[in-house]
Amino acid sequence: MSKNSITPDALPSKLAPFTGVDNATARLLKAISQFELNSLRDGDVVYVQSVRDYWKWVPTSTIADDSTGAAAKLRYCNPTVNGANPGRFERLFLYSPDWLIQNFTINNVTGNNEADGITTPLNNDNELYQRWGLNALFSSPVTVTYAQAPTTETNYSLRYISGGSVTILGTPIVTKAGTILTAIQTQVRTAGAELGWAITGVGLGAADVGKIAVITASAIPANINAYAGIVKDEGGGKLRIAPFGVYTPAPANFTAITPAVGDTIEIREPTVIKVGFISITAETTDSIVATPTRNCVIFDSVKLIGASANFNGGIENNGAFVDYVRCGADVLSLGGFTHSTGRHRFTGGIIASNGVTSRTGCSLFINKTGILGGILSATGSVIAVATDTYFQNAVLNAGRGGVINDQGAAFFDRTTSNQAILVSAGGHYAQTGATPSWGTANAGHGITVQSGSSYTYVTKPTVNGTLGAGRETQVGGTDKLYAAIPYIEGANNATLVLTA
Repeated sequence: MSKNSITPDALPSKLAPFTGVDNATARLLKAISQFELNSLRDGDVVYVQSVRDYWKWVPTSTIADDSTGAAAKLRYCNPTVNGANPGRFERLFLYSPDWLIQNFTINNVTGNNEADGITTPLNNDNELYQRWGLNALFSSPVTVTYAQAPTTETNYSLRYISGGSVTILGTPIVTKAGTILTAIQTQVRTAGAELGWAITGVGLGAADVGKIAVITASAIPANINAYAGIVKDEGGGKLRIAPFGVYTPAPANFTAITPAVGDTIEIREPTVIKVGFISITAETTDSIVATPTRNCVIFDSVKLIGASANFNGGIENNGAFVDYVRCGADVLSLGGFTHSTGRHRFTGGIIASNGVTSRTGCSLFINKTGILGGILSATGSVIAVATDTYFQNAVLNAGRGGVINDQGAAFFDRTTSNQAILVSAGGHYAQTGATPSWGTANAGHGITVQSGSSYTYVTKPTVNGTLGAGRETQVGGTDKLYAAIPYIEGANNATLVLTA
């Protein structure tokens, strides 16, 4: 049996179970009687029903008590009758398996970490991590609902077998409601006449950028619940948006729809979760299934950010389907070793100012998401970007040893010169399909291909097309118009060429 201190192996005591640690229940571990406490030997264990776990008596321990209050860490308990004397109950973290088959709610206002998580919420997800433990294995769908942004750093270690799934569900803040769309600007990809999707409504403006628009009422049933990331305020109540669409776990993943004049929208801000490290592993090669959702992990209506400004939150994916739906992301690092179908998939939503890094071994698919921060494919990672994913003043960077597959992304208004599409030395960027990489108004060149790197295309790109010399492409330091592409720079082997 595992131990938290240097004591003999734990032994069962003859005491009746305690209903709680210190949560106003009938029989509290904190309120153990002097008689019962005196009966315990070094290493004796007692059972506490509220957390469904055993606690070991360690008479020499002087570790600070952390078992009091709604947000208690619940690791060490000093009984009241023990006073200032040495002696603590130490939780053994034996991970009751029934915690893995129920839903949970996290609420740092009304919750208590000794609650069951259903009738009364937990106060924070640190306690949920303690109940699930490392390599928690799920065999059925489980949902964790955050009532508001948690106050703690979020860490999980999740596995699923066939039929299992975990959904991390936020409760987004509605910042505007009941806005009726008065105009729709449809998308135009034609070089020299480029336009992104845009919606107009009374009161829409700069405060909505970086949030998500959701259609709540429409004469077109298929439009209801469609959502889009908001990427730019164009003034006069007009917002540029990534394409509206509806998420389904399988098979389509994200189905684009066309908003209509008269549709009613609300603006939502996803629940912010500060990520330390989340590990996700598939113990099956079964594909994701939609009804009920299983064989996956889904982040829904949350904004995943690094735990601090100087720390990238990490999500490691080992062969799993991981979907990010109606989500935001910022200062996030994605990694893992994925099989041919398992991957990170962003569907709609917003990636914010500090962006996302795809690390070694990672497979990342970005589908019609609004990008406000940089996306980096680092060494050994592969990023696929779907048609009409919008990069608004943001860079898509194939780093050294990284690979990007672009199915027709759009690039607008990049203010840093030569950093809309950037293929760094040793990187590879492939455009595939009938829709070119497109967009306009990016500073410097729309595409920059550095020494020893390559951009290959099926359909010739048009980013900054028609803007002329110094604005279209730069290949190995040489300025080139699209009319002069394909081109290989002989001095350093940078290439921008047609896929053979």
